Amino acid sequence: MRKIRDRLLYELQREPEEKKVSLQDRAGRLFIGFLIVMLLLTFVSRAANSVITAKVDVTSPKKGTLNFEVNGVGILGAKAEKYLNLYEGVRIAAVFVQEGQNVEEGDLLFQYDINDLEDILDDLEDEIIKAELNLQKERLNYKAGSEGTTKETAEITLERAKLDLRAAKEDLKIAKKNIGKEKKYTYEDAEKAYLDALEAYNDQEDKKQKALREASKKISEAKEALDELYEDKDKADTERVIIIFRAAVENNNYEAISEAENNIFKKYYGETEYETHKKEVERARKAVSRANEDYWNGIAALEGEEKLSPSEYARYKRAIEDAEDALADLTKKDNQLTTAMWDYRNAILYNKTDMEKTHGALYSMLYTEDKNKEKLINSANKAINSAEESLAETTDEWQKIMEKAERVVTDAEAARDKARSFYDQILNKTYDYSQEVKAEEMRVMTANRVFEDAKIGLKEAKESDADTAKNNNINRQIQNIDLELSEMDIQNKEEAVAEIKNILKNEGKVTSPVTGVLVENGIVLGNRITVADRVCFALSNYGFEAKVTKDEVKHLAVGDEMIVQVGDSKEELSITLENITSEDAEGKITITGIMPKGNYSVGTPVSFKVSKQSKQYRNTIPIQALRMDANNKTYVLITEETNTILGNELTALRMDVTVLEKDYTIAAIENGLSDNIIVSSNKNIKEGDRVRLNGD
Repeated sequence: MRKIRDRLLYELQREPEEKKVSLQDRAGRLFIGFLIVMLLLTFVSRAANSVITAKVDVTSPKKGTLNFEVNGVGILGAKAEKYLNLYEGVRIAAVFVQEGQNVEEGDLLFQYDINDLEDILDDLEDEIIKAELNLQKERLNYKAGSEGTTKETAEITLERAKLDLRAAKEDLKIAKKNIGKEKKYTYEDAEKAYLDALEAYNDQEDKKQKALREASKKISEAKEALDELYEDKDKADTERVIIIFRAAVENNNYEAISEAENNIFKKYYGETEYETHKKEVERARKAVSRANEDYWNGIAALEGEEKLSPSEYARYKRAIEDAEDALADLTKKDNQLTTAMWDYRNAILYNKTDMEKTHGALYSMLYTEDKNKEKLINSANKAINSAEESLAETTDEWQKIMEKAERVVTDAEAARDKARSFYDQILNKTYDYSQEVKAEEMRVMTANRVFEDAKIGLKEAKESDADTAKNNNINRQIQNIDLELSEMDIQNKEEAVAEIKNILKNEGKVTSPVTGVLVENGIVLGNRITVADRVCFALSNYGFEAKVTKDEVKHLAVGDEMIVQVGDSKEELSITLENITSEDAEGKITITGIMPKGNYSVGTPVSFKVSKQSKQYRNTIPIQALRMDANNKTYVLITEETNTILGNELTALRMDVTVLEKDYTIAAIENGLSDNIIVSSNKNIKEGDRVRLNGD
């Protein structure tokens, strides 16, 4: 360009010659003019391009967190509820309280199984070892990005391979340990299933025996009824009391005679009915006596020659007659029976020829032959047959039930024995893991080969500027690795280990954190804690509750701090989010908390606010950088430098992204992106448009 400019100046300044311009000179001047026009057009084109091309601002993805705020209005309730945090998957060894029981802070609630807690602790410690290995590897990866020789890079590669080999071996150890736990839990569950099946079998056996006893009892009762019909117990009893009476008379034993007469009356009326009859007769005699007394007392009350009036006399007389008639009715059969006994007695003592006649008269009063006996016998026989058929059916039904229960026990026992066999092999270290840890063993083999290759690579390593430049490029790509996340993960696991150790120090015993009433106790002795199990206390404090949406609840967790304001009060109170319920029919979720002690009213509105910060993401960008096409696909535009006839230019290039989460200003994305993400422009742009950076 400088040579062209000098040539132009020369041609413009030189003196014109007298002689005729040659064709060659004329062609040179035309070429120079053409170049001048082209240069002017280039300047004009660049000026126009600077006006037409969109100006953009760009940014780079950064590590960062998102900020969320959930707010709304809830109400105060009469009672607050406190939920206990439970360790899912841990078996319950003992339960010391029941629902509805009042508990004081510090009271013993239940006890975790020590072995399960130790298993969890063991798992957490293994996870910490793995996390520490990953952290060391990430540090090596970061170190690998620094400037260094090929030898240094090879040394780092070897160290990384060594860590990979250790991690693979740790994975293999954990896999075997998990298999061991699985076999243990399978055995425990199979043992419980066997014991449950055996208990169910024994319960069924008891029910079977009870059913058979009841069926057999019905047969016995039916046979006894038939035997009684054949034996005619009433006839035998009649003959027995008459024989006893005759023996007492013949022996002239007045005491025995009196007792025999009493037995005859009992046989005639029935034992209980005779006692009632005697009381009624006694009352009737007293009524006769009272009626006569009333009559004579009425006469005694008269003075001198005074007499009862006809109406009074008739009243007294009627009362006496009524009482005597009632007594006569009650004693009529007694008199007849007494006459029959005395006639038979006189015949025994004085007139033997009348004994048969008087015996028959007494016998006929005590015994009446049942004309329906034949029907009763037939009915009794049918009852026996029905009871025997019922017993046979019951026996068959229970035989089937018991056979099924026995199969369940047999299957459960076989499953228990099989599970115990595997678990014994685990304990004896004779179990064959080969089929279940193929993937882990393959990773160990692969990591071992990589480790051996890295050792060979270290021997062959030499210094190289090209390699150094390559490492510098690697350094720029790897610096996004988030070492802080790994360190935080290890810290969280160490806190969980400390918590488990604290519970183990207390022998797995859990105490009440509050004073209140245990209104829900979902834990069951011998069962493992599930996500559905809950332990809840009702407190004397006021409770807070509010409803939130499904999108809002994603940012909430039990234990979060909530800032609340009661009614019109400006005072901000801090409470803890105690519980998050399931979604209701309206698609809302209820959150609850416990209000501090204070003077409140039930139903008072309470505004709340929960501020949360997300976990740290590796790639975050301003939310205005996100774009969406007609198919609802999310993407960003980045700048890419291209070489054109007019020089190097920037072009907007589309890159699809996956949004992990976003707040009002920032979006976390899954993809690793270029450093030049377009966040704003002075005009609308699309993929393929030329752009230039603000300030250029």
